[in-house]
Amino acid sequence: MKLFSLDSPFGKAIALLADLCILNLLFLFSCLPVFTIGASCAALYDTAHGLLTQECNAVSRTFFAAFKRSFKKGTLLFLISAAFGAFMVFDLLCAAQLDSVMALLCIGVIAASSYFYFAVMALAPMTLLRSEGGVKEIIKESFLNAIKGTWRTVVAVVLNVAPFVLFLFTPALFMQTWMFWFLMGFGIVAYINNHLLLKAVDPALWEELRPVKKEKKK
Repeated sequence: MKLFSLDSPFGKAIALLADLCILNLLFLFSCLPVFTIGASCAALYDTAHGLLTQECNAVSRTFFAAFKRSFKKGTLLFLISAAFGAFMVFDLLCAAQLDSVMALLCIGVIAASSYFYFAVMALAPMTLLRSEGGVKEIIKESFLNAIKGTWRTVVAVVLNVAPFVLFLFTPALFMQTWMFWFLMGFGIVAYINNHLLLKAVDPALWEELRPVKKEKKK
């Protein structure tokens, strides 16, 4: 039956979902020490990129190879992002103690800073293993790529923060969907974000992977 053949679209979709499940579990377990989250995110996105370009033959081998390569930069990037995130939360708490006008002004500045923070964090895992520079260059390149692909970056940011927003503001709904996030959610988000952000990060490869355009009628 061609429908269940590994070469059929259905078979390829099932194989991709299975790979994303494996990738998702590897990502979650590698995040358990907490300080490894940066390297885990880079490995997650690098492996998802391999699945997107069909260059990944073994999910676990690709993941751990990327984790090893990105460990130093990923860990440092995570520590910097965690410190900056904590600083923004502290500023938000301080703004809540001010009068209404100043509070609204401060919250507006913090909201804008938060967007650029999440935008850079969305691009950083894809940039980390492609950049030969240090963490400063990775952050700068991620920021510029986020500006180049504005609407794509907005979608990526929404996808990235969705599980945390659900957990903080609608815990009941999160509990109904936790199995999805545990089994494949983060892998699917990384796969979609690779597709969304590839145009900004690697325009040449994005053009190469685009569907073949129909020939113009003579």
